[in-house]
Amino acid sequence: MSLRTQAEKEYAMSFSRPVGQKDVFLLQAGSGQYCLKSYQIPEEEMRFLASVFERLRESGFQQAPVATRTVSGEVFFLYKGSRYMLTPWIAGRAPDFSRGRELKKALRTLARFHLHARGLPPEQVPASRIRVGEIRKNLTDYPAALQRRKRLTPLMELCREAEAAAAHPDFQNSLDKELQAGAFIHGDYNYPNLVLDPSRKLHLIDFENCSLQSRMEDLSHILHRNAPFQASRMLKLVESYDRIRPLDAGDRRVLYVLLLLPYPAIRAMRQKKKKSFPNPPDWKKLSRYLKDLSSLID
Repeated sequence: MSLRTQAEKEYAMSFSRPVGQKDVFLLQAGSGQYCLKSYQIPEEEMRFLASVFERLRESGFQQAPVATRTVSGEVFFLYKGSRYMLTPWIAGRAPDFSRGRELKKALRTLARFHLHARGLPPEQVPASRIRVGEIRKNLTDYPAALQRRKRLTPLMELCREAEAAAAHPDFQNSLDKELQAGAFIHGDYNYPNLVLDPSRKLHLIDFENCSLQSRMEDLSHILHRNAPFQASRMLKLVESYDRIRPLDAGDRRVLYVLLLLPYPAIRAMRQKKKKSFPNPPDWKKLSRYLKDLSSLID
């Protein structure tokens, strides 16, 4: 049985031939267009993603996917060892972050998403998706990784500053507060996972890395990806977020630690993309970065 035939059976709909590749397919039906995505994750995590979508819809956030139920009421179906979820297709394009206004729009959209990204009881979330403690793990793992690359050892100073900043009570208090609130993140918030529709509204797609973590993880990710080691630009972008969802002292402390950790260098190392991060900033630039970034917690 083909994937298309299986999908038609599961949803009692007639679909056009799937268009796409790897794990994402566009299906056309009489009721509209749909996205069929495959996942290599356990059943309990599929249900977790569906619960995230439902929570967002219930709280009034309409710019996230919604799982289409099968005829048996399930949120996914199994086909040749993979689990598939069907969601409405979002027509549009990826935002162009070289355009400052579209990047700022993404920051405002992230803030609105975070206003709703809470309320999942931790006891009902798979243990594999509770990752609040991951930031503390990175405080140890990042320096260990940098020590293996001599040209990146200047970044060790950032790691030392991050560890010192994480010792402040506001840091752990904020992490505890986020867990108690059942706060969750997108997990890979950047232009490939955003769609700008014809009405200029941004939609979030691909929640595969969603988990219970400090919402500052999402904010730091988009800042690192689009303004690496550029503190003044980062701070201006934070202002766009802060106007929608004001950051408290705990948020700022966690964000400060996350921005100190040299994620761009670690990411390039893990992906073996030397050209994406050929040389670390010199000490003068690092000093400036530290000084400017400290205004987050001053």
